[in-house]
Amino acid sequence: MSFFAFNKRRRLGRRGVTALEFAFCGPIFIMMMVGAMDLARFWFTTQSLRNAVAEASRKAMVDDTLTGCNPTKLASSRPGLRDTLDLCITRGTVSGMSQLVVTGSTDFRFAMPYFGSRNRSLREVTELRF
Repeated sequence: MSFFAFNKRRRLGRRGVTALEFAFCGPIFIMMMVGAMDLARFWFTTQSLRNAVAEASRKAMVDDTLTGCNPTKLASSRPGLRDTLDLCITRGTVSGMSQLVVTGSTDFRFAMPYFGSRNRSLREVTELRF
């Protein structure tokens, strides 16, 4: 038997092995990629919520008429928050000092179910005394 005939027979016996290996490793790799993107989206939404609450607290410090829950006046549209942003301002007096509490919350939904519960409520609170 010649060397070339042996090589040809050897290659024919390995047909489909790459597809089989991808069938084993591919779904795991794709799940890891989607999971990493999902975590990045979670952290991005958390940071957007923090920025929205900080912006609302700055506006509320300057404008005394801003009280209650009115997200359209308090924060401009933030990416990652869509229409689920709830901002509330509470004013009061504690020990003779003015107190301003800004609470922001939004709902977040993971695309991948293995990060715990699929629906999660994110909440950020800023408390200022002056």
